[in-house]
This record gives sequence, C-alpha cells and structure tokens, in this order.
Amino acid sequence: MTRPEVPAALRGAVAITIGSSRDAPSKAAAAEFAASWHGIVLAVVDWPEEAASWLRHARRFTRGGPDAWVVVADGLGWARMVDRLARSTGWDPARTHRLFLPRRRGLHLAG
Repeated sequence: MTRPEVPAALRGAVAITIGSSRDAPSKAAAAEFAASWHGIVLAVVDWPEEAASWLRHARRFTRGGPDAWVVVADGLGWARMVDRLARSTGWDPARTHRLFLPRRRGLHLAG
C-alpha cells in the first residue's frame, strides 16, 4: 500500500505497537511512522537478526494489548519473532501490518 492508504488499513486502531529490525532504514521508517501516527504508540520495539531468546522481544511487542501492530522488518529476525509470537503470546497476525521499504524509497503498508 502507499503512504496515503495507511490510515485506511488501520481503520479503527487507536493504540498501536511498532516493531522493526535494527538496521538503520527500518528503524528510521519505524520512527517516521510513530511520529506521523495520530493515535497512541504504546511502544516502538526493535530486534536483532539473531538472538539467544526471542521471548523478551515478543513480550515487549505484545505488552499493552495494542489494537494493531505495524512492522518494518525483513529477513530471519522477523521470521523468528513470528514463531515466538505465535507460540508464546496473544499476538494476532490478522491485526499485524507490514511496512515495506521497496528500494528504500517511501513506505508501503501490507496487511
């Protein structure tokens, strides 16, 4: 989705949590999204591509029961987060939306 379509994708959400990989473009996009969100940002959580345990990151990501989650992440780190989120938390993938950074230009959201 394009940047103007983001509010429609998150219609009804007030409180969100934003998650990102730790690479500079992903963290910058997460910060930009947080600054532009007109509701409540419960947390901005980042995670590495490799970790001994994903439970701490997963708990931080789901703390507070957000209406929706917005993710700016690629690769193995996000795959491992998804696994831990599904096994250990009340995370709902249907309420999770990914921001993509195609060619690192602009933000796009996918549900």
